[in-house]
Amino acid sequence: MMIMGSIGSFDCPETKVDIAIKSVEIFKDKLQGKASSPDALAGVWGHKSGKSGAFLQKLADLRRYGLITNRGLELTPLGEKIAKPINENELNENLKKMIFNIDLWKKIFEKLGGKMPSQDFWIMLHEVAGVDRGLAQKEAEKISKLYVDAITKIKIDTMRPSLQTTTQDIYSSDENVISGTIGDISITIPKRITSVATARKILDMLEAEIKEKKKDKK
Repeated sequence: MMIMGSIGSFDCPETKVDIAIKSVEIFKDKLQGKASSPDALAGVWGHKSGKSGAFLQKLADLRRYGLITNRGLELTPLGEKIAKPINENELNENLKKMIFNIDLWKKIFEKLGGKMPSQDFWIMLHEVAGVDRGLAQKEAEKISKLYVDAITKIKIDTMRPSLQTTTQDIYSSDENVISGTIGDISITIPKRITSVATARKILDMLEAEIKEKKKDKK
């Protein structure tokens, strides 16, 4: 069963990467990366107490990411680097370490070859997590969204040798919407021919505007 962020024998963090990053930044800025008590840490994170469910979930997930110690009251070296990166390259390298500390994300990434999940993601989840088909189908959409949120935080040119798009680069959350992600660019549109045409017109207009601005600067 999927309880408290797990499926089969794999951890599956509920806390998204952006929130985890922000949390360690606050931890470093407000408490210098070391808390005197769970309540102190909960307070700077905006939780009522060190016993609140949301705080305990975040604490567990940041441990899974390798950002805080097992007791959860001090940043790890990885957490320190993500809280205060020297530059963008260092941040990206440490984000990869953080995300791939989640074995399930690492296994999915390897299975997909760095591509985005397809509509048959549940089949791969069934194989990777070793859970029955019913559970894989039930949890596939949720886990797929969490995985995409995590993996798209890493610069794609460090993950794959090519930016060439294939149909497997398209992630569709349901039969009515198409979401595509390549690198740091994401787009979501209704699954209709007219929507595709409209999106293309908007992109053409933006391209023309950017080219015009470049001319003006010369």
